Amino acid sequence: MCFVINSGVVYAKNTLFIYCRSGRRSKEASAKLAALGYTNIIEIGWILDWDGEIEVGVSE
Repeated sequence: MCFVINSGVVYAKNTLFIYCRSGRRSKEASAKLAALGYTNIIEIGWILDWDGEIEVGVSE
């Protein structure tokens, strides 16, 4: 499993939105982050259910 964090340091108090393509990896990642002390985890689940807009690319 690979975690990609574009903004550098992520503090345990920050809100994290976790998602993946199918939902299985986001559930695992959320559990691991919680075990590491992160408390503000919002597991979106799988991105295939998302019906909103999707922004492609990395904003600076």
